[in-house]
Amino acid sequence: FVACADAEMKVALSAAIETLSARQQEVLQSYYHTGLTMKEIGHQMGLTESGVCRVHSGALRHLRIELKRIEDGGPSAPRPKNLRKTRVADD
Repeated sequence: FVACADAEMKVALSAAIETLSARQQEVLQSYYHTGLTMKEIGHQMGLTESGVCRVHSGALRHLRIELKRIEDGGPSAPRPKNLRKTRVADD
């Protein structure tokens, strides 16, 4: 049972990772697989350390949502847009 559950989780995680942007995938790959620090990733990608942290946090948040959706058997949710509203200049 445990081996089956692990295999199922790996498939679900792979599917969820595929829904991430290329930048998010690169950050996760560099951090978890290659073992680079956020500072090193930032240098490599031309981002600040806090920028890498934001990309990483967004990727983890997206993975949690996507894995929950897969677990619940729901349809694929559209990628959320940036929730910050742009200011409209007064006429």
